[in-house]
Amino acid sequence: MAGADFRRYSIDRRGMSLNAPVAILSSALLAFADAFLLPAIVIAAVTSQLTDDLRTVGLAVSLAGGLWYLPQVLSTGVIQHRRRVKPVLLIGGGVRAAALGLFVWIGFRADDFTRSELLRWFLLALIISTVASAFSIPPMNALATRSVRSIERKQIFTRRPILALILAVGAGLIIARVFGPSGPDFPRNLTLLMLAAAASVAAGTFLAGLIREPARLQPHTTPALGEAVRGALHQLKLGPFRRFIFFRTLTGLSAGFDPLIILFGFSQLGVPFGYIGYYVALYAGARLLAEPLWALLARSAGHRALLQATTFLRLLALGVALVLPSVVERSLWQDNITTVNAPAMALGLSFALLGAASSGLVRGSYGYLNETVAQNNRFYASVLTNTILTVTAFAPILILGNIAERGYEELLAAGALLTLITLLASGLLTNSAATVRWRVAIGSTRVGRGSIR
Repeated sequence: MAGADFRRYSIDRRGMSLNAPVAILSSALLAFADAFLLPAIVIAAVTSQLTDDLRTVGLAVSLAGGLWYLPQVLSTGVIQHRRRVKPVLLIGGGVRAAALGLFVWIGFRADDFTRSELLRWFLLALIISTVASAFSIPPMNALATRSVRSIERKQIFTRRPILALILAVGAGLIIARVFGPSGPDFPRNLTLLMLAAAASVAAGTFLAGLIREPARLQPHTTPALGEAVRGALHQLKLGPFRRFIFFRTLTGLSAGFDPLIILFGFSQLGVPFGYIGYYVALYAGARLLAEPLWALLARSAGHRALLQATTFLRLLALGVALVLPSVVERSLWQDNITTVNAPAMALGLSFALLGAASSGLVRGSYGYLNETVAQNNRFYASVLTNTILTVTAFAPILILGNIAERGYEELLAAGALLTLITLLASGLLTNSAATVRWRVAIGSTRVGRGSIR
């Protein structure tokens, strides 16, 4: 009966007024944990303390990045087949917290293990927690969408990133304190870092468990593996998406040079290890401050211009690191800059530029796909995009593995050249803003001004 069905739906929604603030806080805590393990800065730095093999450092960075993309497609398929998504989130969050907690248990007994054994345990915890995070973050987004009233969803997806980035700045300051001169010795400081990440995941997962999820929602269907592969390859026939995939492949490869900057700072500029925390804070703070600017640019000039601007910032970030040693050696710098660790402070500009570019790349990519790919094809487009990003995320293995042979300067120059090529290739992207304005103009000519409203 319709009345009974309506009453049942009303009961399902009862007691859900706190879902919005709880979802915001839960998501922010999960992102807070991610800041403690930022691949290009923290993972690269701490792994370099566990091994002298830079190829292994690149492997750790690649695992932390690459294993995050592809499982998201699988987790999306899982949650679309379920009437409730909260169990998936709780399992994913629990496994992630347990993996981080496992290394904490090992870390507090570090005297019983060699550095190579600690490295293996660290990589194992990193693999499990990264894969598990892909099965907790998409369900968190789905849970927030399902369990919050439509009038409150906007505040979730606008306030949640702000709170997450503010917490990430705090995470950077905590890292700076733990790894600073007054902090404990290695690997005790790494153990405390993993403990903070595990506690954040556990708290975020606990809060997610308090969210009331309505039981009435029907599960969605998702394509089978063969159909998903065929659909993804079919998207390559579309010119705008094909050019976007080429662009994202280049950006993914150029991102493989990001961990090079922190290692370059340690080796060539004498950056104190505790500065990785300040770099994380700069990275997150730049993301936070750049968000409104990117939104304004996307509205005024389109997402192609946004992607071009972010690529230019990435080029500047590599350029700053590349020219900084020569600038420091000049008499003008030495005569006028007497601040202790001034080169390390100047290198922070590179990470601020990378942080600002990161938020713009995410916004620009989503916006470009939403404007150029039909809604019923976006799942296939995301499958292919995440597959490409998974493959390119393993570029640091090759890049960092060639440091001994090529040197930091030559590799940074190669990264800058690749980023410049990416910037030029971004001109091939469809000018989505112009396309939309053209379609609106055509529509207003055909159906009249009143129909557009």
